[in-house]
This record gives sequence, structure tokens and C-alpha cells, in this order.
Amino acid sequence: MTQSWYYAAGTTRQGPLQADDLLRLYQGGRIRGETPVWHEGLPDWVPLASVAASVGLPPLPPPLPASASAMAVPPTRRGLHWIWIVVLVVAACAVPLIALLAAIALPAYNDYVVRSRIAEVALAAAPLRQHAEIQRARDGTCPIVPAPGAGVGAGASDGSIAALAGHRHVQALRAVETGPDRHCEITVQLRGVGHSAVDGHRLSWSFDPDARAWRCGGDLRRAHLPAACRY
Repeated sequence: MTQSWYYAAGTTRQGPLQADDLLRLYQGGRIRGETPVWHEGLPDWVPLASVAASVGLPPLPPPLPASASAMAVPPTRRGLHWIWIVVLVVAACAVPLIALLAAIALPAYNDYVVRSRIAEVALAAAPLRQHAEIQRARDGTCPIVPAPGAGVGAGASDGSIAALAGHRHVQALRAVETGPDRHCEITVQLRGVGHSAVDGHRLSWSFDPDARAWRCGGDLRRAHLPAACRY
């Protein structure tokens, strides 16, 4: 007598079926070795793998235990969240932009620092220029600051000379009378400004008594001159 087989699909019992039917279901992937099957005479449901020979299947490996089956399933790898993808794209675009801005901003900042230090010296020279105007109007002479080592001449009592000579960006100070009209001229040699075209170079002011105005110059580039000296 041909045995009638049943198999369990979830909570549903399928059958009766012939052994050939189970074989075709297995070959078609509808059931597997761990699928519970039963036929009359079996005390309980058993995995298909344990009765493979009865339905014409080659020997099948026994079903994995529950713990081993769980271990055999590799964890699902989650891809990058879309927010992180956006962040990476923005960062990749921002790096060249930051480099470009730095290439523009750093030289501009350095130039600003140089000009601000030169302007600082010009501001420190203002009291001496004012003192020279007063002295020139009073007695027709100018404050005289000879070369280093020769002492300090007229006007030495005025603190403006010492303040300018001791400035951190002044390497040397010279104040003289020049030309047939004995114009007062003040010259400073710069140091520690941080630019090869400035350090060691001169900034000067010459007083015109007729115009009652100071004209500034020296051997600095025009871009490095104080704003009042560029016109």
C-alpha cells in the first residue's frame, strides 16, 4: 500500500501526497530538508532530511540547531545613511573652496599686518613732527638727531625723540635740516615689520614751512606707504 505523506507549511498541513510529490516539491525549492513531514505510522512529525531515503532523495544533512542556524546567517550590512553621504559630498566640495579662500586671504592679511605696523610708526612720529613745527616757527631751527654714536643735538629735551627712537619697529632715527631753506626732515629706518621689502628700508617726512605741510616719502613701495603719503 502506498503511503500518504503530509508536510507542514507554517501552521498549515499539506497533503496527502505521494513520495514522488515530495521529491518534486524539494527539487522545486518548495520544501527543504528541515521541513516537517509525516505519514501514518510515524509517532510524530520529523524533518524531511531524516526520511530522505523513503521519498527517493539522496541523504541530506540534518537540520541545523536553532543556535547554529542563527549564527550561519550573516548580519545585514547597513549602508551609509544619506545624511552622511551628503556631509561627505559637501566636505569634498568645501576643501578646494577653503584652500582657494586661504590662498587669497593669507597674503591679504599679511599685507594688512605690514601696513598696520608701518602706520604705527607713522603715528609714533607724529609728536616729533609737531615738535619740529613748533621749534621751526619759534626759532627757525629743527630738532637734530645725528647718526648713532654722535650724541643727540637740539630738541633732545623733548620726549618725542626718545619715544620714536625707542619704538619696536624703528632701527634708526635721523632728524636734520636740509636744503637751502633748511627744511626739517625726519627719517626712520624700519625693522621687525616682517617683510623683506620693508625691514631695513626708510620712511621719511620733510616739512615745507611755506605750505606748512609735511611731505612723506622714503624708499618703500607705494603700496606700503601710509595712506597720507600716497597722494
